[in-house]
Amino acid sequence: MIVRLMKEAEIAAIADIEKRMFSASWSEETIRDSWNKMPSTFLVAVDKERIIGFLIFFYVLDEGEIIRIVVEKKYQRKGVGSLLIAELEKICREKEITRLMLEVRKSNLPAIKFYRKHGFETDGIRKDYYGTPSEDAVLMSHEII
Repeated sequence: MIVRLMKEAEIAAIADIEKRMFSASWSEETIRDSWNKMPSTFLVAVDKERIIGFLIFFYVLDEGEIIRIVVEKKYQRKGVGSLLIAELEKICREKEITRLMLEVRKSNLPAIKFYRKHGFETDGIRKDYYGTPSEDAVLMSHEII
């Protein structure tokens, strides 16, 4: 398995993973718009030429935000997410990005545990941030050393 920068031609594959993983998934158009947006990094985890996970990251100056990190169910808890985070941290160091931020559903305890394992700390709560269903977001950040 490898982690590498995503190619524009892989947007449809990412949209397909989104559709299978989330009830409120991003469309191919939304992903393409994000691809064309402000400075961003799209990483993919590939196993035998098949995309099994991805990470979308936006940044400005020395701060960045993880917008999406998704790993196919079959590959969860096998280190794929950790490889994506490790590659992102490497890129952050190269770009002199010193702080990573994200938000996660308050009920998504496995994700919160995963982020804490990777050095993220809770910064606060954003009330009713998510819809379908309505739920608070936990705001987290991590300083890159």
